[in-house]
Amino acid sequence: MARRIGKRNAGFPWWGGLLVTAAVFLACLTLMLRGIERTRLGVEQKELALVERAVNRAVVSCYAMEGFYPPGIDYLIENYGLEVDQSKYYIHHEAFASNVYPTIWVARR
Repeated sequence: MARRIGKRNAGFPWWGGLLVTAAVFLACLTLMLRGIERTRLGVEQKELALVERAVNRAVVSCYAMEGFYPPGIDYLIENYGLEVDQSKYYIHHEAFASNVYPTIWVARR
């Protein structure tokens, strides 16, 4: 029985190892990019919730201090120091009456 020396993996081409390495690299890269995107979306959701909470606190503060709900967001910005990047967020404020809590929602632009 003679053994062949130097003819290892005769059925597997030399570039096969490169393909396997490239496939593993691309899989890892894809998983990493998905994780980054998922983290970014989570941060954006938390940021949106913080803005909405800040607006609601300013509305309640206005009612506690003055006895009426604010007529608009501009009133909160001028009198209660509410700081919201209005180029980044859209704040919907719909007041029915001065003694009824307004409808408020915040969305990203």
